[in-house]
Amino acid sequence: MTVLTNNLGLNLTTEKIQLVEIVQKEKDLFLENVDQEFFEETLNDFSKESKFIHILQNAYNEIILRKSISSDKVALSVPHNIFKIFELPIDNNLTKNDIKDYIAWEISKLLPAEPENSLSYQTINLINPKQENFKRVLIYVIPKLKLKFIHKFCSRNNLRLKLVDNAHIAASLLIPKEFNNENYLSVNIETDDYSFIYFHKGKIALEEHKQLDSVSDLNKLVSKFIKNLEERFGINSKIKNIFLFGSLSSSEVKHNLEEQLNIMVNIIYPFKNLKISEQLQENKIITNNFSKFTSVTSMALRTV
Repeated sequence: MTVLTNNLGLNLTTEKIQLVEIVQKEKDLFLENVDQEFFEETLNDFSKESKFIHILQNAYNEIILRKSISSDKVALSVPHNIFKIFELPIDNNLTKNDIKDYIAWEISKLLPAEPENSLSYQTINLINPKQENFKRVLIYVIPKLKLKFIHKFCSRNNLRLKLVDNAHIAASLLIPKEFNNENYLSVNIETDDYSFIYFHKGKIALEEHKQLDSVSDLNKLVSKFIKNLEERFGINSKIKNIFLFGSLSSSEVKHNLEEQLNIMVNIIYPFKNLKISEQLQENKIITNNFSKFTSVTSMALRTV
């Protein structure tokens, strides 16, 4: 079993970088640092290495000037717009190697402009709440060039990059296991997009992500998604809880969803299992804005 020692989590959005540092003191894990810094300009263009690293480095410098870090291991989460995400049906009769070849072939057809071997991808096996004669796989595709930029930034800052993950997937890992016997919806809302992940008895069954014009549209979007779920998977897919994540998560959004949908909406306190270092006791992020730091805390807790 891997033992978590000092570890750093970073989360990138299009607007800011977030940082959480966790250190081990004797047998306890302490939240040693939690901070964020907005970029000098929106981080939408990942195509130019020098510009990407410049924007990222300037914001990171501001954070470590306020408080230095002691960790050299980092796990980093990135937003949806960094990935191409799609679902594929998989024939039940295919072998493991056949599936790998089939996925690679599908990616080449779906993203024909991308050169061969220029992409990296992660797959998630989706559960079928309704009996179907095929498997389904959710695929997150990211250009290797973007991973190279991230790795170079980390190397310049003497950080050993452990992994890169999708921010919404990372946040969802902190949903308490006590809900694993239920059907629930994980909702992530950012400035310019949203994503929904439907969990059927604790396992991912469906994902949706689209542009978000206004947070006021969220109630309607969730209602439509739930209706589609019930039509596709049947009454047994009834959602009992919603978990709210992302930069635009707030008590107001939670209240509006609960009022309109009559479903319990949960905002997770990501520092629940950590002791808070003395110098952070009055930190307003911990007391007021904790809901926006779930992804980055999850990354700091990763032990892979």
